[in-house]
Amino acid sequence: MPGIQNVLGSAYIPDTAEVRYFVYPQAKTKADEILAILKKAGCKDGRSSYVKPSAQDVATSSDISTHFEVWFGKNSFGPQGKQ
Repeated sequence: MPGIQNVLGSAYIPDTAEVRYFVYPQAKTKADEILAILKKAGCKDGRSSYVKPSAQDVATSSDISTHFEVWFGKNSFGPQGKQ
């Protein structure tokens, strides 16, 4: 599993938690299960999202059907503080 990456400024950062999956529709159920675990852990909202896998995604994951990414927005676990 790759480590945590701070992509601020270099990627689309969702406004809420997002579990990304790369094989539709087969992986959607598992992505929804992961999202449910996050919500039980205190994540206030979120969504699962299909992402068409890039060549890099396919090269990185030996089985793209079990490859998931969890992204958190600034407000995933509470209101955004003053900046």
